[in-house]
Amino acid sequence: MATIIRVPVACSGQLGVHLLTRTRLPRRECIKQWTLTAPSTMTTVRRMAHLHQRVCVSADKTATVRMLVDTGATFSVIPKALARALGITHLRRARVSLANGQRMRVDAGIAVFGLGGREAPSTVLVADIVEPILGAETLDALGLALDLRKRRIRRSRPYGVRL
Repeated sequence: MATIIRVPVACSGQLGVHLLTRTRLPRRECIKQWTLTAPSTMTTVRRMAHLHQRVCVSADKTATVRMLVDTGATFSVIPKALARALGITHLRRARVSLANGQRMRVDAGIAVFGLGGREAPSTVLVADIVEPILGAETLDALGLALDLRKRRIRRSRPYGVRL
């Protein structure tokens, strides 16, 4: 069974939409394979959705922060001023790759994130950014997932972190 999904793609300064088909592999139904097909003739993107959540971030101190939910980001990222205010200790410098292919050095630490009645520790990157980002690793540690159709966070399992 194949499902066709339209995905916006930027190429040579022009926006286009490529069709992706999702098919299941014959032996393992839990694994899904994505295949890129030919570009469509549709060249406009109607609207892109952004989802923000109020997240409790704790280290030495606690603050409630409005964060952009970005499932394409592996780690959560906060500004340096917020990290200083929370008292997040820098474990080490890390070199990361950004979505545009650029590489940069950031500080990596650990903070406790609270969302949806759950709390879990997660890696947090500290960088020169304007808007804090809630990444996929933090959502996974909390046992939460993004529901794109309803534009909300939902529980992906009945528990947060299991020790």
